[in-house]
Amino acid sequence: MPLNVDKISTGSLSVNGTDITGNAPYKVYTALLTQSGGDNPQTQTSGVVQVGVSYIISLVLGAEPDWDFSNVGGPIAPDNFDFVATSSDVPNIYGSATLNYNTGAPVVTVLENTLGDIVWSRDGAGAGIYKGTLSNSFTSDKTILFATGNAGGDGWVFFIDTSGVPNYIHLIQYDSIGQLIDNCQCQIEIRVYN
Repeated sequence: MPLNVDKISTGSLSVNGTDITGNAPYKVYTALLTQSGGDNPQTQTSGVVQVGVSYIISLVLGAEPDWDFSNVGGPIAPDNFDFVATSSDVPNIYGSATLNYNTGAPVVTVLENTLGDIVWSRDGAGAGIYKGTLSNSFTSDKTILFATGNAGGDGWVFFIDTSGVPNYIHLIQYDSIGQLIDNCQCQIEIRVYN
């Protein structure tokens, strides 16, 4: 009898129709990151959000919580969490919320995700340092990260810093002579072992 193994985009794994996801030795986040330009913080209170962009909700003090970002991967009031847009669309309701984002932060295309929704940002105004945040998810001594890039010219060197464990990791990009640089095009995989 042939063995039928199915893997779907949610990270579920089944063999002959039996879900074996819980038996995996680690949770994984595999994504393509694309970043261009420098630090450029922006806000919006209406209009289309862009797929793959990380958004941080800012609230008006004293205002009634009345937002609904569920159609683009975000929360419904009163929940308030950062999110990566899952589609380029107009959110159901902006209400009293403002979305903060940075056009100089990485835009993400998630290929596989059983870990959770990592929100990407620049860490400071300088070049080449990007932060992936997911609270209490990067276990010390059980987190492994891989990064490769599409380099032109002299090439790029990536450094992964886990000093922010368990809440965040850093992806740091240098050119071949050790200068921090922007314009990142890389593939990243994060594994957190059980």
